[in-house]
Amino acid sequence: MCTVSINIDEATMRQINPNLTSRESIGHWLQHQVDLMLEEMVADDAETMDAEELHVMLHKTAGKEYACGRTESRQHLLERDMTPEHLYSLIAEEIDDIYANG
Repeated sequence: MCTVSINIDEATMRQINPNLTSRESIGHWLQHQVDLMLEEMVADDAETMDAEELHVMLHKTAGKEYACGRTESRQHLLERDMTPEHLYSLIAEEIDDIYANG
């Protein structure tokens, strides 16, 4: 834990919440707001994944979803690393193939 000092316009604080009439009430309110913000930031961080994790997940998913019954050249494409643009292109080809050949 650390302690910080900030300057607050008390009139503005009272506009936000008329009950914020003392330094103590403002301090408690601000502490609560900061705690909420930190909890949200931690939750958001826990829900995100780095680019490498996303790449691995996309690669596995694409391999499972599109390898079955596809031509060998497309299967080979799925076995190598690809950019999101390449993956999008491959999916677009698959969609075109589905509509063209049923």
